[in-house]
Amino acid sequence: MNFDKKKAIRIIKEFDEITKEMNVEYFLAFGTCLELKRDNGFIHTSKDIDIGVIFNKQLPIRKLVRKLIERGYVLDRQQNLRLNMRNGVKYSNIPSFYSFTKDDIPLDIYLFFVDKKNSRYVGGRKYTIPIKLLDEFEVIERFGIKFNVPSPVDEYLTYRYGDWRDREWYIKDPNKSPVNT
Repeated sequence: MNFDKKKAIRIIKEFDEITKEMNVEYFLAFGTCLELKRDNGFIHTSKDIDIGVIFNKQLPIRKLVRKLIERGYVLDRQQNLRLNMRNGVKYSNIPSFYSFTKDDIPLDIYLFFVDKKNSRYVGGRKYTIPIKLLDEFEVIERFGIKFNVPSPVDEYLTYRYGDWRDREWYIKDPNKSPVNT
């Protein structure tokens, strides 16, 4: 499957509109955050759109999923996570990851749960992000949209990818995994 950048921009704009209508705050995560920060857009190695959402009990995640399906997104996969946080909070069988496709563009949504004792967020497929990087968001503007990103975004990208400013890191070794998964 070839990643069509024009379609991806249309998809991310539509997703932004839907989340604004529903008052759902999200942030760009993982490779999408990297590409839009470093390269000002999607690059030739793009495979999907990565979105992060901080879980709270008021989050209308099921409504968001229904709305995306109504708008033509196909739910390819849902992953539930069972977490026993060290602060005593237990999450059992809670959706933590959704993978959608629309017009051959994958859109992955990772839900992050707070683990205050360890000063981190745990989400998706048990990815962790230090809590200080998601306490507040920075905003970057791309494609005429203001996107939330972890703050400070440079620190987040260094935590996640190491030397993220090196545009050749993926090309040099496509099997290289991010520093912190």
